[in-house]
Amino acid sequence: MNIIREDSITTVEPEINKPVIRDIIISLIAFFLIGTVLYKVLKPVSFIPPEILNSISVLVAILFAICLLNQKYPLDLLLPFNIKFVSIYVLPALFVCLLIYSPRIWSDYTGASPIPQEYKIFSELGSTWKIIFLIDFCLLGPITEELFARGFVYRILKSRYNILLSVVISSVIFQILHGFSMETLLNLRILMVSLIFTYVYEKTGTIWSSIITHSLNNIFWLIFVYLNVRIWFNIEKNGVYN
Repeated sequence: MNIIREDSITTVEPEINKPVIRDIIISLIAFFLIGTVLYKVLKPVSFIPPEILNSISVLVAILFAICLLNQKYPLDLLLPFNIKFVSIYVLPALFVCLLIYSPRIWSDYTGASPIPQEYKIFSELGSTWKIIFLIDFCLLGPITEELFARGFVYRILKSRYNILLSVVISSVIFQILHGFSMETLLNLRILMVSLIFTYVYEKTGTIWSSIITHSLNNIFWLIFVYLNVRIWFNIEKNGVYN
């Protein structure tokens, strides 16, 4: 099966002294500055819920960082790929990701375990903001995070350094994009799924494979958490499993 790989056509061929690390650091600094400034400027005058405003600020900041890197290290998103071949890696990877997150999904939310912050944010929003949250959480977030962490950072580093270093740095940056939690296990889970997304991208040669895996992971995670929270709510309220 002939698979056209993105990195086989758009691979960066830097010179020995090409400052790829500097370019990545600059993009990260731009991400932090734009995200922070945008949030702080809009928060006092905005009618947007703080959680949604934060998501919008992060989205804009990542897009700006992507644009910076794309000027020197362009990524062709229109390359064809075989969906059947991609699914061979996406579906098992999705299953493993859900297993990794399963302790946060199938928990006793009557008090033994706190309800995940993402679900709490979602449940407290109005109808319109719920739709915007879902679009960001299930679509725009996965697209921009995968483009930046793997489509650019991982691809650029792999063209200059060894694959292990590229995986480690891109996974740490992926963790930074999500913020560091007080829950050590949650940080570990994010790093683990990042490794899985990188594996899928590496094996299929198309960034769309990791985007699809990431998006489906978020969708199913939210569905399963919602169902489980409703189950425990019914048990607590009615004393029955419903």
